[in-house]
Amino acid sequence: MEEILKKIVTPYVDAQILLCLSGTYKEPRERINRLSKKGDLIRLKNGFYLIADRIAQGLPYEQIANLLYGPSYVSLEWALSFYGMIPERVHTVTSMCLGRAKECH
Repeated sequence: MEEILKKIVTPYVDAQILLCLSGTYKEPRERINRLSKKGDLIRLKNGFYLIADRIAQGLPYEQIANLLYGPSYVSLEWALSFYGMIPERVHTVTSMCLGRAKECH
């Protein structure tokens, strides 16, 4: 299963992609659970994982925020900081959407 993780380009992956790529494995869901317990996959929410060895390369926070609770858009402060249009650095990604409020830490 580790060789499957090497084929994925993004630092995040969902369970459906892992299940499709691991078609030859017997009990692929159990293998995903083992990778999660081992620390190779970090579970963000049910069926959505970060690949542990890719975290050091940096994370696309705005994409992950959209995938966790979307469709959404990032705050104006984050966008201005990301594109270098303000001198301040914004440390928190505020992702907004229409609908009910949800806070993720």
